[in-house]
Amino acid sequence: GAFTEILKSQQTIHKMLFDQYDENKDIDKGMKEMADNKHDVISYDNIKPSLLFFHEGEGQGFSFITNKLKGDKEYERLCKIKQSQSTDECKYEIPDYKNYKPEQFLSELKEILFLDNPVNEEQRKENPEFYKDKKSLKEIAGTYVFTADNFVKMALILLRIRANIPVIMMGETGCGKTSLIRKLSEMINNGSGDKMKILNIHAGIKDKDIIKFLKEKVIDEAKEFMGII
Repeated sequence: GAFTEILKSQQTIHKMLFDQYDENKDIDKGMKEMADNKHDVISYDNIKPSLLFFHEGEGQGFSFITNKLKGDKEYERLCKIKQSQSTDECKYEIPDYKNYKPEQFLSELKEILFLDNPVNEEQRKENPEFYKDKKSLKEIAGTYVFTADNFVKMALILLRIRANIPVIMMGETGCGKTSLIRKLSEMINNGSGDKMKILNIHAGIKDKDIIKFLKEKVIDEAKEFMGII
């Protein structure tokens, strides 16, 4: 399934990071597998097993993504982890993202991304000084509609970026790949769209063009953001 494909790709990335990857040997094999294999679409319904991931920032918050039903042994174990009680009956309700409303997703992403933005204007009114000069996530989201599927994809992208693993999004033209990445970038950057750098790839693009793009558009700004220069 989709999760198996994720694990297989993780093994390839591991080889690349530890200099065990032979590009000349594996590139033809990789292209053939991408062309021949049927790739399942990653969605909330086919997340198996359940995912546990920690939030950004220095806290100890974490979230689950699972489609297990209440009463399932795995569901009960996750509940006990969340409430930090190993013997009591599970009282914690794991979020059912399939039935979440848009602002509930924004509230969840605020915690996961460790954002200083208010979810909405009502939350700003509760603490106007803390949220000064910060757009609300509802304002940043605009007309973008959050669903369980694109929420799961955002979480998976974040996990890979955190682990320095490249991400490739595949899908038909117009299926929402760019809009998902753009909205994720805007939420992290207080609504700014300038942080997202785009290089359009075509048949005339060479290695040196990609390297030049990274040096001129990405690396220096990333270093400045991290306080390296």
